Amino acid sequence: MCWVGFYVQITGSPASAVRAWIMISLFWLAKSVLRQNSPLATLSVAALIVIIWQPQQILELGFQLSYIVVAALILYAVPLINACQRSLPLNDLSGHIRDSFLISMTAFLVSSPLIYTYFGVYSPGGVLINIVLVLLALLAVSAAMLATLVSLTGLAGAELLFQRAGCMCIHLMLHIIDAGLKIPGMYMRASDTTVIHGLVASIAIVAAMAWGRELFRQGVGWRSWIPAPAAHLLWLVLIKLQ
Repeated sequence: MCWVGFYVQITGSPASAVRAWIMISLFWLAKSVLRQNSPLATLSVAALIVIIWQPQQILELGFQLSYIVVAALILYAVPLINACQRSLPLNDLSGHIRDSFLISMTAFLVSSPLIYTYFGVYSPGGVLINIVLVLLALLAVSAAMLATLVSLTGLAGAELLFQRAGCMCIHLMLHIIDAGLKIPGMYMRASDTTVIHGLVASIAIVAAMAWGRELFRQGVGWRSWIPAPAAHLLWLVLIKLQ
């Protein structure tokens, strides 16, 4: 947690980095202090702190995506992954690919309305591409942090090595994105709608995820996971009717 705070400081403390640091710090603090902490409650407290610190952030896309997507992962992806691991156990590699797909799918379901309204793009192909991009982004960030730490020791050669490794990851991500854009159906241009429509739709999908998790707890079974994709499809129908 201290290392993350240090990294935020040396990057100039942009609002997005501070927001992420507050979220991570509260999650770790709750996990260390409380025996049975609630990730959703911790996320809510983190959002409240950010809003008190900088109220204008609530209007920023980064803030909306950060907390809506993380809430979706807590409410939908985590219980769905746990259910799949119990009912359909796989080996390490296959299980990792399946779990990564479920995380990417969850993020896609809930973030699409916001992406649509802000950028006019709907990209179902991102569900698959994100599995690779997230891994490469993690490697790039790790390389940047290591380069920063090594620079404090004066080892210029090692610093340059980590910098080049991070740049290679970023270039590879860009090549993958460019290749993906050339595949028919990977993304579609859309007409603009008001931001409030996208925000309401994303919140509605999160609510559907929460309902699905409650249904699963009641023993409904695999049908518990239908409300969220159904809400996403309903949103698609509604925007097509506009």
